[in-house]
Amino acid sequence: MMGAESAQVSGFQLLVGLLLAASVSSCGPSCGTDIGSSSALSVEFVSVVQSHPGEKLQAEACVVDVCQGLTDVDRKGEAVFRFGESVITDGAPRLVTLIVKNARSAVVFEGEATVTPVKREVNGAGCAPLTYQAEVVATGSGVLTTDPAERREAMVGADDEIRTREGSQKL
Repeated sequence: MMGAESAQVSGFQLLVGLLLAASVSSCGPSCGTDIGSSSALSVEFVSVVQSHPGEKLQAEACVVDVCQGLTDVDRKGEAVFRFGESVITDGAPRLVTLIVKNARSAVVFEGEATVTPVKREVNGAGCAPLTYQAEVVATGSGVLTTDPAERREAMVGADDEIRTREGSQKL
């Protein structure tokens, strides 16, 4: 009988010890949310498509030496390249290039910009996931920019609506 009681006490002590160890080992930040996110860099050329209505365009965007291509682009919704975690792994500056051609292979836009991805901790400081975000936009004035004011100007559409990552808003 005595052995069973000591086994129960030892089991209880073991449970208390494990709970204490778990609470001590989680001295890091308190992460109350679990929002998912991943690193990304977007290259948007909506204003280029808008300035060539009805034309089928071809585009190629490169981040350093990783390139993506699009053919037969003729709608605003198709005018975005997205590069993911295989390209954006940290906050180091990256060279981005964009070339857009018309159906006759004439260049209608060519630009480059250096962008520095911004560190984001969507669940709070020190909480996973740690991601990096960046965005460049081709403006109507023929510039590939990372400047927020120029990006906003480039995103103004014919219907006087600004498109942002958070949604749309009327001017």
